[in-house]
Amino acid sequence: GGALLVELLTGSPDALAAECFMAFPLPGAVRADAWFDDTPPAHVRAAAGRDERSVRGLVEDVLSAISADSLMAHVERLSRYPGGALRTRYTRRDECLTEAEPYLVGQLGAVLPEGAPVDTQRFGILGYTCEEGPSGPQMVYPAHNLIGVLEGAADRGGCYIVSAHYDATAQRSFRDGYYWWCDSASPGADDNATGAAVLIETARALSGVQLPFDVRFALMSGEELGLLGSSEYADSI
Repeated sequence: GGALLVELLTGSPDALAAECFMAFPLPGAVRADAWFDDTPPAHVRAAAGRDERSVRGLVEDVLSAISADSLMAHVERLSRYPGGALRTRYTRRDECLTEAEPYLVGQLGAVLPEGAPVDTQRFGILGYTCEEGPSGPQMVYPAHNLIGVLEGAADRGGCYIVSAHYDATAQRSFRDGYYWWCDSASPGADDNATGAAVLIETARALSGVQLPFDVRFALMSGEELGLLGSSEYADSI
């Protein structure tokens, strides 16, 4: 039900990977000190009228504004219907565009300041048809990245990007039987409705803060099919 840290005394790491959704070897040594460094970056520390104490106070205010109830509400809305039935956000399924996308665009528009741009980046993904399956012809399925922008007060010539993917898959969720994306659900509550929820809540918490730089909130599609949305977005900026 979660992550495990294991030591292999015998056998091959490949055998473990075959039994798990994902398995990663740890490096021989890890430096973790940077993970716990909450020192504001230089350009924030140097901002006029802000000393380190005020900046740290601003960070604490933003963190305290995060709502666990809001996070859970987003996850539940993205992963199941009101009656409890599982939703699907598989990229090639219509529901990804007709249900997940309108909800996410609406939430970004609601939490960002009035007039903040929320754009859709459209691209195509190849895939087989439900009628004929892998042995039949391929077609191009539409996929959309969703990008909301919190504009900064000054032109710093760059931006920060907060990203998550909102598509899901259940391809490796069943030990017995074959997952058929055409009629099987992919609710993806933890992969990655949680990430999408954090992105929306982060946008809400930061919207009341005057920042000197732009922040882009990018919700990617096609991640489960090979980081396709991320590649599309990276190639465009």
